[in-house]
Amino acid sequence: MRQPIGYLPPPFSIYFIDETCDNYVLNSFSTQSNLFEFVLYSIFLLISIIASPIQAGYSDFYCRKKSLIISLSFSLLSCIFILLSVKNILSSAIFLFLAIFAKAGLGNTLPLAWAAIADTQNKNFRFSLALSTSAMAFGYLVLILIKSFFNNHAAYVISALFVLLIYFCIRNFRDIRDQKEHFKPHQSFSLTFISTSIKKEIGLIVNNFLKDRRIRKALSAFFLWEVSFYSALIGDVDMKIKGFNDLSLSMLLGYFAGVLILKFSKKTDDEMIKIGYIISICALVPIFLLNFLFDIRLLIISSYFFYSLAAAFLAPSLFSILSRERHPHEQGKIYGLIDSTDTIAFLIASIYLIVYNTLQLNPLFLVIFSLTAFIISWIPYAKFKKTKAQTY
Repeated sequence: MRQPIGYLPPPFSIYFIDETCDNYVLNSFSTQSNLFEFVLYSIFLLISIIASPIQAGYSDFYCRKKSLIISLSFSLLSCIFILLSVKNILSSAIFLFLAIFAKAGLGNTLPLAWAAIADTQNKNFRFSLALSTSAMAFGYLVLILIKSFFNNHAAYVISALFVLLIYFCIRNFRDIRDQKEHFKPHQSFSLTFISTSIKKEIGLIVNNFLKDRRIRKALSAFFLWEVSFYSALIGDVDMKIKGFNDLSLSMLLGYFAGVLILKFSKKTDDEMIKIGYIISICALVPIFLLNFLFDIRLLIISSYFFYSLAAAFLAPSLFSILSRERHPHEQGKIYGLIDSTDTIAFLIASIYLIVYNTLQLNPLFLVIFSLTAFIISWIPYAKFKKTKAQTY
């Protein structure tokens, strides 16, 4: 299926702007008490875990472009609610909950954009996925820049970006799937229809994906990769843990370097994942062997550069394998499950870091946790390799 001109720029723009919105919403909880912040944080992630595969699954049949516009609109609405929560102190909690339900419940844009890229099925598919995840990482930097330059007006800037993005999506995003007759809905929307459709989507997700042993093993391996990755990244970006300063920049640069290597690599997806495992483990082991000779902070920063470089090989290669094995009308569901798995990993890593920070442990304990999770991931991945894909 040939990629139309103008098809890829909207998804890539969506990645870093939507990731900026996610981080903005999560950071807005920091104005609350520690307990209430954790409650809001957990509710946001749990709703997203449940809603993401369902919303992405809808886009498989009801047009990717329209689904993206709806999701982006609710993301914009969440920014407005955050702004109102600041302006109305007495009702701030209500607006924060509305922001959560708007963004986590109906603004799950990332799996929709992933599925949009998967629709093209071009020869650079793996690199396109890797580039998209880089755009997500760039979202962290965008938020930092917006807050630095615009301070209390960040919500206005992010909202303006979403308005431009929605307009750009309407004008430039050419949905190649919406031209297929069997992808067009034949029923009018109603509460009964929506309720029935949700039940149907849940049934398809459970029966066609979660009951598939191959999919479960792939998601399990990906989950452990992300737990390992986030346990280091969050330590610098969100929790500012001593000893992990500037680690996010090192990881970001390493990931970009890995994406560039992936661009020119001719090796298969399985080979790239194997290389990723070898480099990742070899990158983290020196921290334990050399921490008596060098400053541990410098060791961590340099080691995680190569660890992140290898991480760029893993997820895009796995996504590429899973996408090739599924029909076009199933891409939304698989990426919705991937997004939910990523969110669960983010939650688990966050909980570990809260415990780590509370106990004031040595930085080596965080590296041990990261490395252990990564090594264990080989077990489900090895089982994934032994399973056979469904045939159609």
